[in-house]
Amino acid sequence: MSDRLGCTSRLRVYIGTLYVGESQLKACLSSVSDQTYPNVTQELIEYLPNKEAHDTLYSRFMKLQDQYDLFLKLDADMVLMTESVVQDIVDIFESH
Repeated sequence: MSDRLGCTSRLRVYIGTLYVGESQLKACLSSVSDQTYPNVTQELIEYLPNKEAHDTLYSRFMKLQDQYDLFLKLDADMVLMTESVVQDIVDIFESH
């Protein structure tokens, strides 16, 4: 895939994770850090009320829109099932 300058580059992926005390947080974070796809940044948004947490996350998405290509919302009780999930998502977007 080419960027705005015509250079070949990989898509940059931002994962925003909402956390309010879920016991699965460690597994969630590990499932992201274990991804084989290299261009992933994860940010944890902690202990905010539901609406404020979502508003904060979506504001981050908008603020970072020039720095990342794909944005994923992951709740802290969610675990990526394989180490290639992000790569699989990137492949889908690159093929379409």
